Amino acid sequence: MMFTVGNHLVEDLAWVFQLTLAPDPIIEKSEYKAAILRLKAAGYRVTDGDAAWEQFSHYRSKYASALNLMATYLLAPPAQWVGDRSYLPHRQRARRGRQPARRPA
Repeated sequence: MMFTVGNHLVEDLAWVFQLTLAPDPIIEKSEYKAAILRLKAAGYRVTDGDAAWEQFSHYRSKYASALNLMATYLLAPPAQWVGDRSYLPHRQRARRGRQPARRPA
């Protein structure tokens, strides 16, 4: 149900933004395999193999292109597994320290 509702939201937003979508999971099989290995190493039970990749890429291709195009449109930095992971320079800024508590006047 979460996938269906979430995918419907992505489709609606793609329609609002007038995006031309591509049926592409926007992730390489090698990245998928690396994620499967990390999940297994962490103790998760996962389904592996070509059939699992085909199912994953089928479902992911329904929303990946739209999310990637929306992120580009909104100038949002790409996150891992969302889409285009080309380099975006980050501005340098000083780290914030803990601010002293204010006393009531």
